[in-house]
Amino acid sequence: MAFPDNQELCFDKADFEKDDFTVDNFLDSRGTNFEILRDDLGQYLKDLRSAMIELINQDYSDFVNLSSNLIGLDKSILKLRIPLCQFKEEILQVKCSLDEGIDELTQQLDTREELMKSKESLKNLRTLLDLMDKMELLLRKSDANNLVRISDQLAQSEVCKNNCSILSKELLQRHKHLEMEIYKLFDDFLLKLLISDKLGVDKDHRIATRDCLKIYASLGQYRHVEELVRNQILVPVLRPVLTEQSARSASDLFNKLLIILSERSSALNLLIGLTSEFKEIRKFDFLMNTFWPEVCSGLLGLNNLFSPGHPNEFYLKFTESQKFLVKIESQLLTKKRVEEFRAREDYTKFNKKWNLIVYYQIRFQEIAGALEKALVDSKQFNNSETGAPFELNPINVAWNCINQCFSPGVYLSQLLHKFWKLALQLLSRIGGWAEDTIEKNNKIEFLSILHADLQLLSSKTSDIPKIVDAIHPLTSKLTSALEKNLVECRQTISSVLRKIVSKIIDSSSVNEEITKSVTDIPRIYRRTNRGVPSSAGVYMDKFLRNVNETNSSAVFKSKFSEQEKKTIVLQMVKNIANVYVVAVKELLTSVQKTEDSLRKLKQIRDKSSTSGQSSVSVGQSVSDDDKIRLQIQQDVKHFVKEVTKLGIKEGEVAELEELHVVVEKSLIISK
Repeated sequence: MAFPDNQELCFDKADFEKDDFTVDNFLDSRGTNFEILRDDLGQYLKDLRSAMIELINQDYSDFVNLSSNLIGLDKSILKLRIPLCQFKEEILQVKCSLDEGIDELTQQLDTREELMKSKESLKNLRTLLDLMDKMELLLRKSDANNLVRISDQLAQSEVCKNNCSILSKELLQRHKHLEMEIYKLFDDFLLKLLISDKLGVDKDHRIATRDCLKIYASLGQYRHVEELVRNQILVPVLRPVLTEQSARSASDLFNKLLIILSERSSALNLLIGLTSEFKEIRKFDFLMNTFWPEVCSGLLGLNNLFSPGHPNEFYLKFTESQKFLVKIESQLLTKKRVEEFRAREDYTKFNKKWNLIVYYQIRFQEIAGALEKALVDSKQFNNSETGAPFELNPINVAWNCINQCFSPGVYLSQLLHKFWKLALQLLSRIGGWAEDTIEKNNKIEFLSILHADLQLLSSKTSDIPKIVDAIHPLTSKLTSALEKNLVECRQTISSVLRKIVSKIIDSSSVNEEITKSVTDIPRIYRRTNRGVPSSAGVYMDKFLRNVNETNSSAVFKSKFSEQEKKTIVLQMVKNIANVYVVAVKELLTSVQKTEDSLRKLKQIRDKSSTSGQSSVSVGQSVSDDDKIRLQIQQDVKHFVKEVTKLGIKEGEVAELEELHVVVEKSLIISK
């Protein structure tokens, strides 16, 4: 149907075609007034009617034919209905007959299946009874040659018993009793083999043991044999070994355990060797399921073994235990079995029993305490013992403590992270001590020795990873991480070294004496009628006195390289020269200002004088101010000369050139 497209309505025509259309929702969604809605709906209704009439007019002939074609259809339907109903009844009768036949056949098949099961059970029961009779007969003979026959019959009887559903309680008890007697016979035979004098020596004995294990394997009795060997063979052997008395010597204890495991005449050694050699009995695991559980259980009960109160003893016991575990792992042959061993609960429990944290805390107190004692010792500044790499005792003790962290008898690879942290703490502590010490002690000899020792300590830190690697090989990644930590430590020590150099340089400071000596020069020449200066003042010897003392110190010379000494002395001279330049500049400026003021006053007096002649007498051709300038010139020449005696060229100190320029300029201005 077509509707006018230009017609505007207050609703969408498509809303009426939606599956979820409701009148209430339609009215709620309209935001217009109901009168407009009513008018639009009326108009839409008219359009629908017009469209319907138009559709009927277009297909009128089809509507007429439709009504004519339906005439007589009811009678045709009635004619077809009767035979169809009859056919339906016949089908239902056939279906009922088939259902009855299927039910009867199913019942008969079920009965047949039950009969077959009963027949099979009777057959198994008869076979089971025959087998039990035969086994009882063989048991009466107690012949070792019949063990294989008995095991085969026992295996068959198990199959028959499991497939028989009509067993009586008495029969089950009889079979169980018979099974226990058979296993007792097997166990006695195996134990007799394992305690025999021919153990590990006779080839026939070895073959008999292998065949006995094959019998157990054919019956699936792996755990039974492992527990049997553990309780009857291993426990009596381990009982006198795993005692508190034995735990005092860990080395002997673990050696005895390894002898039990590996000795040629040992039952365990024979069993482990057979199971690894023959594929048929390889599922037996006497090492992991017999030896280790019993040994681990016994070791965990020895309190003396795990006591961390005596760190030296604890170290020996722990290292021996780790060697013991390594030797056990060496017999596991494959990486997978080693991983399974380490994942065992008893393995984890055994390792956790060793209280490594307490051991480290005791070692920490020993090592850190030794350093702290050296730092507070009243003799800490005395030279350390002869042959020591460091002259200062605290630094020597610190280096010994760092070495002790990774020395045999102390270091454990499981505590690498903690001992490494302790080594870094020791380096940091000695750096902090050095910083505090240089604030309190400004003696050149001590500072020189401290500088040399810290330099040596910084260079020796690169040996620490090598020391660790020698005891416990490190990965390249771990070595790189450790080196990174040491770079930070060396930077800290370098910072302290710079402070020491600064302290030595500052010790040469004579700022107050320079300022006082320079400012006293005018007092010497003003209104004193002194002659023209021809030499430097006596005070000039004070300026470089500390520098000369430092430079001539035997300790300073021996502890610093030539380049370091020159750098330090040069910086001392520069600092002194800088102060001297400032003082000279201030003095010359003051002298010039005074001279200008006097000249102005003189000019004023001359103008007021009737003669208008200059008041300067012939005898005063060199003024007091010029004498001051000349004295400064002599002093500067002397200062430069003394500096050159120190091995420093005049061009290396910019302040010396500045002094020459300032003095010469003042002399030119005065003229």
